[in-house]
Amino acid sequence: MVLPKVGSFQYTGYLAGHLLNDVDLSWVAGLVVSGVLYLVLSITLDTSAELAALGVSDRESQATDLAAGGKASLA
Repeated sequence: MVLPKVGSFQYTGYLAGHLLNDVDLSWVAGLVVSGVLYLVLSITLDTSAELAALGVSDRESQATDLAAGGKASLA
């Protein structure tokens, strides 16, 4: 990790400072961790409930459009 100089504080981790010529690769770790976390959390997603909610939303949207005279309103 490489933190820019803020006041009198600056930090450069060992790997970046000694082996990578001050190149910060911490974004790679963040990408991997967030990707794995997303995968783990999305495995338990109930897609049938999502599809049912989508159908209800579509029917409500069509009913609203019909009540407005069939024209989309921006207001």
